[in-house]
Amino acid sequence: MEKIELKTNDWVRQIREANYQLLQGKSYQERMAFYREGSDILRLKIQEILRKKALLHQ
Repeated sequence: MEKIELKTNDWVRQIREANYQLLQGKSYQERMAFYREGSDILRLKIQEILRKKALLHQ
C-alpha cells in the first residue's frame, strides 16, 4: 500500500500566513469580525451536512 504523507505543519503555516496578510493593520474589532464570520460560515456548512445526513437515513 502506498503511504500518504500529509504535510499538516506546512498547511497550517500557509493558513496562518494568509490570515496574517489579511488582518495586518486591522483593529481588534475587525479581527474578531473576521473570525466570527468564518465560524458562522463553518457552522452553516456543518448544519447543512447534518441535515443531508439525516435525510439520507430516514
